[in-house]
Amino acid sequence: MGHEMTNKIAVVTGASRGLGRAIAELFAAEGARVVLFDLKQKWADSAAEDIVKSGRTAIGFEVDVSDREAVHAAMNEAAAAFGGIDVLVNNAMWNSYDPIADITPEIFARMTGVGLGGVAWGIQAAAPHMSEKGGAIINIGSMAGRLGSSNALLYSAVKAGVDGMTRSASVELGK
Repeated sequence: MGHEMTNKIAVVTGASRGLGRAIAELFAAEGARVVLFDLKQKWADSAAEDIVKSGRTAIGFEVDVSDREAVHAAMNEAAAAFGGIDVLVNNAMWNSYDPIADITPEIFARMTGVGLGGVAWGIQAAAPHMSEKGGAIINIGSMAGRLGSSNALLYSAVKAGVDGMTRSASVELGK
């Protein structure tokens, strides 16, 4: 592996397991200093500790990405600790695959809060900390946002929304 990310600061949401963890580990292997956001401090810390054990730099934060103030506070703290933010990966998602008839207001609120709110708050909080020379915001989407499937009404809607937010943010921030 190269070191294309040397001295870059990468924030990854939903970073303690699965795709988010793999992304965080890859950025670290490429030389980035990695900030891991996850719902529980112990999850974020565990993933960060594994990265640190490999000789890389990482720190974990407990962040419910559906909470705008929490996202802004953690992003500000991360930027202050590392001197800015170069990359944001909006990966966090809360899933519940339910038949349409079984979707409750609580399921709706949690899925849209994490899946859409988390992306919006992440973009909003990270952008001011990115250099005028540029930065990268990566929003994890899904073909479900274009194709749909059974028991995925909300998941498909959220991922379609992420696609729309990504296009809009690129127009507004891409300058």
